[in-house]
Amino acid sequence: LVLCYRFLNLFEWELAREALVNLLSYSNKYILFSIRTTKEGYEGPSLIEDKIYLHEDSEIQKVIEEGGFVISKEHIYKDEREGDYRILFCERTDRVLTSRFSKSGRYVFTYGSEHPKGKIYEVENHEHANFIEAVITDLTIKDYFPKINKIERNSIDAEWVQGDLTSAKSWSDVLDLLFKIRGLEASKDSSFDYVEDMILPRFRKSIPIVGAEFCSNVIESIDQGGNYYRKKVSHPDLIPGNVVSENGKLAVIDNELLCNTVHYRIDILNMLHNLPEFARNEIAKRYLAREGFDESRLEKEKKYLSSLWLARQVGSNLYFGKCDEIREMVTLYKNDENILPYDLFSL
Repeated sequence: LVLCYRFLNLFEWELAREALVNLLSYSNKYILFSIRTTKEGYEGPSLIEDKIYLHEDSEIQKVIEEGGFVISKEHIYKDEREGDYRILFCERTDRVLTSRFSKSGRYVFTYGSEHPKGKIYEVENHEHANFIEAVITDLTIKDYFPKINKIERNSIDAEWVQGDLTSAKSWSDVLDLLFKIRGLEASKDSSFDYVEDMILPRFRKSIPIVGAEFCSNVIESIDQGGNYYRKKVSHPDLIPGNVVSENGKLAVIDNELLCNTVHYRIDILNMLHNLPEFARNEIAKRYLAREGFDESRLEKEKKYLSSLWLARQVGSNLYFGKCDEIREMVTLYKNDENILPYDLFSL
């Protein structure tokens, strides 16, 4: 419950409005506040007794509704002063049901009355939010993504999808979706790069464990490898739990990592790593066939892909405090042994 008594009439409307918006945003259930208002068309003074600003009741109503609340109880007190002194008890129509922070440190909320109705998730910035909207509303792939209700700054409010976990036989279809995403011509820049802005900064935090020189060498290998490619749209989160089946159709429910990057191969590594082992072989073969890889090209890319995956896994293990796993993986990497989520080079 948020309680606000007599405060909102101390300011002119724009400041009062901003305060009310903030108060509404803090409450998950109720807000009880008092405010002196006037009817639409009121022509009297807007400031009385040199300290009380009067606000139009229709503007108050608008802010309440935009904040996701309804007035459930109201008391109007009339006195000799201008306007009506109103006490409003408001209830949120769609309460926050769950809240969490992702590994990237971004918030995710679900909201509804009793069951999830929508999800609000944080992305890098407003430009990144606009990029995501442009990608997932592209006519060639829009049927795979939840509808976006609205974008506000760096938050995306999307419809909730209640689906079932994707079966192993459907992952060929997910791979097809990955290539459709990669084939898009991005009309906007993502302003966020999953590798450059998330993986590498997290990897640099492992310097006390892996050493500064080793860290620099891995990053240099990633930079050099990326120089061979032009940017493509990438979705690094096409993994079980994020791709569900709803009424027989695939739906991708978490899209905060969509970006435009030269390091787009991280998406297939993430996908294979999160698939059950029995499903990896077939998907890996299909991927290689679609990319037109041969043995020489695989060998040429081995250091780049291994460096990319090392940085990703070290950062992830660091997040969970798995220092022994980090040291073990670094040793394998230094010995030029395979650390990829699947031994693509044996295919």
